[in-house]
Amino acid sequence: MTSRFFWSIFTGLFLCTSGIISYTYAADSPPEYLPGHIIVKLEDDQTFFRHYDDTGEAGKKRRDRGGVSGDRPDNPAAMLENRLQSHGLQSMKPVFRSGAASAVAARARAHPGASPDRLEELARGFERTYYIRYSSGEDPLQLSGEIGQIPGVVYAEPHYVHRTAQAYTPNDSLIGAAGHDYFEYQNFYNAWSVSTGSPDVVIAIVDSGVYYDHPDLRNKLWENPEPGRADEYFEGWEIVNDTIGWNFWESGDIFNGEEPEQNADPVGNFSSHGTHVAGTAAADTDNEIGVAGTGFHSQFMPVKTGGTEQYPTTIAYGYPGILYAAVNDADIINCSFGGTNFSEYGKEVVEYAFESGSLVVAAAGNEGDDTAFFPAAYDNVLTVGSVKREYNDVISHFSNYGYYVDVFAMGEGVLSTFFDYDEDEVSWDPRYARNTGTSMAAPVVSGLAALIKAENPEWSPQRIASQIRTNGRSIDAENPDSKYDNKLGAGLIDAHAALTNHNPGLYITDFSFEAADGSKLNIGESGTLILSGFNYGEATSGATMEIESQQEGFTIQPESQNSGVVPTGSEFEVSFDVTISRDFQLDRVPEFRLDMTDEALGYHDFFMFRYERLLYEILDINEIAVSISSDGTIGFLDALTSSGGIGFIPGEFNNVLFEGGLMISADVESSFSNDDEPVIINQVRDSTDITRHFLPEDNLRFSRPGELSDIDGKAHFHSNLHPVADELSIKMQTYAFSTSSLEKTFFIRYTITNNSNSTLSNMHVGLFNDWDLHLDFENDRTVY
Repeated sequence: MTSRFFWSIFTGLFLCTSGIISYTYAADSPPEYLPGHIIVKLEDDQTFFRHYDDTGEAGKKRRDRGGVSGDRPDNPAAMLENRLQSHGLQSMKPVFRSGAASAVAARARAHPGASPDRLEELARGFERTYYIRYSSGEDPLQLSGEIGQIPGVVYAEPHYVHRTAQAYTPNDSLIGAAGHDYFEYQNFYNAWSVSTGSPDVVIAIVDSGVYYDHPDLRNKLWENPEPGRADEYFEGWEIVNDTIGWNFWESGDIFNGEEPEQNADPVGNFSSHGTHVAGTAAADTDNEIGVAGTGFHSQFMPVKTGGTEQYPTTIAYGYPGILYAAVNDADIINCSFGGTNFSEYGKEVVEYAFESGSLVVAAAGNEGDDTAFFPAAYDNVLTVGSVKREYNDVISHFSNYGYYVDVFAMGEGVLSTFFDYDEDEVSWDPRYARNTGTSMAAPVVSGLAALIKAENPEWSPQRIASQIRTNGRSIDAENPDSKYDNKLGAGLIDAHAALTNHNPGLYITDFSFEAADGSKLNIGESGTLILSGFNYGEATSGATMEIESQQEGFTIQPESQNSGVVPTGSEFEVSFDVTISRDFQLDRVPEFRLDMTDEALGYHDFFMFRYERLLYEILDINEIAVSISSDGTIGFLDALTSSGGIGFIPGEFNNVLFEGGLMISADVESSFSNDDEPVIINQVRDSTDITRHFLPEDNLRFSRPGELSDIDGKAHFHSNLHPVADELSIKMQTYAFSTSSLEKTFFIRYTITNNSNSTLSNMHVGLFNDWDLHLDFENDRTVY
């Protein structure tokens, strides 16, 4: 292809079988999940059997393409079990046993403030969510991708494991000289003058076990008023005689096929991490010995989910541990562990705990980066970062930060309960030691949450979290680096203010950018930004809502609105007029900050949100739904996190496309190019991440009806992010028809122009499509 030469290719995307191209992990970042294990959630029977209806035209089409006919399975679980036999199925156990949902709902109705209907819905989902163990040796990531496309499967994913947010030990020579002098800095002395908590408030320590016979802990140990209650819900765990908590993993090399040994003794032995965390939140206080817990009189519930002799820093059963704590009415659930893998199961577990009335408090992680760390980054979690020991409001160098971080607390050199363990003698030597990490910061906040709960037993988890967040002290000025902009939450906790200063708790639940006709607002257009929210806290006297775009190109009028009086427990809505400039740069997702202030009440909070929809459109016609992005991406905007769009969904199936996009290769006559290898220009992944060479110039727009089809789409992008071939211009046109013979089909046309003075030879153009189909995994293939 030479300069100014135009070339068009015309291709169709349609439902076909294809080869799966598995993601290859770098050697220094192995996947963090159990081999031979996956977690699968199934649809309910009514939804499931619609996929196996043999009657009518739908059944004929299904049989024609190789789908199920004749003998349908007795139920979704039977279907899944049958499919897994060829993979060496060893066991298949539901999270909750049959009938648990009804018991959960009945119990929730007896507790004011709980959400019986939502809890019952989540619990029924756990009755259909299975822990699966198999022996075929297939990578769980690949197998779960295949199983996830079977009709009737809601999701399938590996059994992710986490790590304790492990202690960071500085090498200063005076380490150990201090470590328990942070109470005044965070205003706990004044807080304790208001409340010393209550033994009726329970903080679950989901961690590596707790040496609960430590002299500073033994009088604070929770006693289960109903041992075996959790066994009414859990299937396969045999939770009996759990008088003081549960041990989900005492021993067993689960990474090499062994089953975890479980028992009713959640003692910490091979890891002191959980013991240190428990002491920070709930050590026996005002007892003339040792250390003080921020929760003062609060009790702790030990839930051991890792910390074995072989894997002392691994937390493999954190999510079952959270469920156990929620089922047993823990008021606060401390999670000083996590990982970078998003889990649908984990997200639902956290929501279940939240709806049950338990506040999940989690460590932000110790990567020292803007990194999503789970469970901390899920919704409905109070996330805690760490500040330095100098008490100068500077963030610890190891602490994560980001939009999902709510507050900061002392996490460096924290002195708390500890032990030395003699395995031969099976004995513990109690002592005290200093540890550092966001693991240590989280229980400081869990203890504060327990104080607030003791003073306000009827408050919801969201209201307690809002009290802590909205009474924090900003640390923005002390951390001026631009990488921290809007990513330090409300700053340092103030325990006394959180107890005494009852604030509104405004929370944004939804937002939309709409054009006048109700369609998505696009560049070069004017429309309305609508924000909906809920007030979990005190009634507002009239909160000011002020919005600011984080990129140039958005005009917002007026810059602020008044919400008016928003009573406790009420919804609210505000709207702004928005204009997006025609030359807005589409190189990243637009971000916005909403500041919410009620000066009369001394209240302030902010909310960050992203307008991802600006960068993609959803084509929905004739039994197909697919995201198409303005940079040549087909399916998710970010395939590695399955975010930004919906993927590629034909008919009644789930998403069948992991990733798709345009690829171009050519030999370029340039002094910067390698003569031995052609340059590759694309927007798809390499071995570690997504390559991004294309930059949108005019984002995708649909015309209904179009000139050539029922829905015509048009976008324009160029390759100026490529280091060599940076002057290609690509016009993308899409076409979709309502004709029955073209169902589950749309067409894409690319017109490629070389605007440079260099010749491109030996040029190839194609589509990278990583399909994840369900009809016949072993024979998946792409056909042109």
